[in-house]
Amino acid sequence: MRITVVRTGGFGGLRLEKSLDTTDQPELDSLVDHADLVAGTAPEPAYADRFVYEISTDDGRTGVVGETHMSDSQRTLVDRVMATS
Repeated sequence: MRITVVRTGGFGGLRLEKSLDTTDQPELDSLVDHADLVAGTAPEPAYADRFVYEISTDDGRTGVVGETHMSDSQRTLVDRVMATS
């Protein structure tokens, strides 16, 4: 599975996109299952200087969540994907 995370917002309003193939990391598939990703999730309202993350998979699941409202599974998933080079 391919997981893509797009981070927007923050002080500079910059956009950062990272992707990760989970073929060699099957434990990430379990995190996706617990991250509450569904098709067509509406973004939460933006707050000044806060990041918003769009987490999507190549099988059509998507979730949009602000940094202050992330579940533990979402945060771990985002951290793992964003740590890729």
